[in-house]
Amino acid sequence: MATATSRIWISSSEFIKTESNEKIQENQFNKQEKSSSGSLSLESENHHNNDSTVEIYKESLKNFLSEFKCYQNEQTTALNLHTGATHLRAMIALSKVSSAEQQALFQKIFKETFISEGGSVEVLKRFILDSTGLEANEKEFCEQQIGNLFPETPSLILEPVNKELKNDISTNEPDAPPAQPSLTEEPIHTPPVPPSLPAPPSSDGVAC
Repeated sequence: MATATSRIWISSSEFIKTESNEKIQENQFNKQEKSSSGSLSLESENHHNNDSTVEIYKESLKNFLSEFKCYQNEQTTALNLHTGATHLRAMIALSKVSSAEQQALFQKIFKETFISEGGSVEVLKRFILDSTGLEANEKEFCEQQIGNLFPETPSLILEPVNKELKNDISTNEPDAPPAQPSLTEEPIHTPPVPPSLPAPPSSDGVAC
């Protein structure tokens, strides 16, 4: 009979074998250690992946700013505009698939780097509007991000509307009074010719 400190189990050959509680505890400890080690390994892997994603974002931002500076200095070409939009799309894609924590980190990196590089928000908005390499939903996403990072700047979408309103206001200004018609254009009214008077009688009393 097994003691209270052992576990009885039957093998396939029907021999009764026992394991001490110390052995059982050791096995359980090894399992817990492996499980803990696996969790740490997974956490470390996730941390490494996050670091890699941040590095990719920083590299895309660096390449984007390189092309954007050409646009800001009015030395851009169609190739600069297209290449810059390509890097911007990569940054947008990373942001959309990242967690809220990573998105906040990306926004912080973008704002600090953009300001330190002397970027102009107004020029950035024009770049996005002029870029043919961005889809409409990507431009809208950029508009939202700029609104979050630089809330003091006017909206990209409202800017053309404001211009139209300004034009409407200028066209609705009171018109100048019409010019007075010149005197030469007025019809000349001549008095009617009075009827002819009968001829005076001749000296001999006979009418002519």
